Amino acid sequence: MVRSLGRWQEMDFRGAVERAVKMEEASYNFYANLADVVEDRSIAEFAKELAEWELSHKEKLLSLLDGEISTEELGKQLPQTLGIAELFDEDSHAPGKDVKLEELLRFGITKEKKAAKLYESLKIAVDDPVLVELFDKLRSEELTHQEKLEKLYEDMILEGP
Repeated sequence: MVRSLGRWQEMDFRGAVERAVKMEEASYNFYANLADVVEDRSIAEFAKELAEWELSHKEKLLSLLDGEISTEELGKQLPQTLGIAELFDEDSHAPGKDVKLEELLRFGITKEKKAAKLYESLKIAVDDPVLVELFDKLRSEELTHQEKLEKLYEDMILEGP
């Protein structure tokens, strides 16, 4: 069972996956809503892509719940992030309709880093080996998203077009 981590406390495997699904839904809704209101169309398209990442992750978690896939089919290896997330304030504000690409990338990187940290904390806090594996794989998935966003940030912002 999970110890002293709020809503995750006393959660079993199914409950943990269901909570992770809700987190992915919230992320999907944020990016999808942002795509609908953002003024710059290229940024709107990028927000839609981020929403699709979150939707894909949610679908993978639902497949896990339905027994269609196993935890082994989640994040297969721990990606190597570029460390760009370390440059940003973790308390960044959610971007609004006038968001610029750099701001959206920074927000996305920070969001993925926070999710990975949460899963790392959960992995450490549980005794059940099945939950340890689940949280480790979910952490890997979030770090994969962080790595992709950091590479985009490096290519598009740090190195320029």
